[in-house]
Amino acid sequence: MTSMRDTAISGPALRYAHSQVGCYLSTENYTQILGVETRPMTYVQGHQTDVCRVVYGEETLIVPLVRDGEPVAFGKSIFKIVRQSFLLTRSGQPILEFVQHIRHLHAFIRIVLIAGIIQAESVFTSRVAQELSRFPRLSFVALRLSDNQFTGTANTDTGHRLFNIVHLDDTEAGA
Repeated sequence: MTSMRDTAISGPALRYAHSQVGCYLSTENYTQILGVETRPMTYVQGHQTDVCRVVYGEETLIVPLVRDGEPVAFGKSIFKIVRQSFLLTRSGQPILEFVQHIRHLHAFIRIVLIAGIIQAESVFTSRVAQELSRFPRLSFVALRLSDNQFTGTANTDTGHRLFNIVHLDDTEAGA
């Protein structure tokens, strides 16, 4: 996680660090949330062997939150791309609206929302957090929860560093 927070690291190296976090989270957290099953498989040399896979992986929607969530999700490698990255604000309102929309489309799909860092208030104490807690089969996975309300700009903004645009100010970068 140190590489993710180092302002000297940006671009592909930072995306790689985020994807490594995704690999870690997938082995440590996703298997507990989603479950693992063993199934038979024909090995390339012709004999049968047992392999493990995520239970109902094809019925699970993994959604990266904010720009740093996408490389973390790539470390997991099985997620559906959504057209909009969601900024997990202190209120969490965009996430609530997204989950309500998905539930309208598919009432029972498992939803896993991932990010490197999630604002603790958004998922524990806010009004939105209480509403989100009513949805079945909804999980959050993050490397850490933050009570810090710091908002990065230019060379301290993770999104700017991920896409190597630290030389732009927030208006030029589309933030």
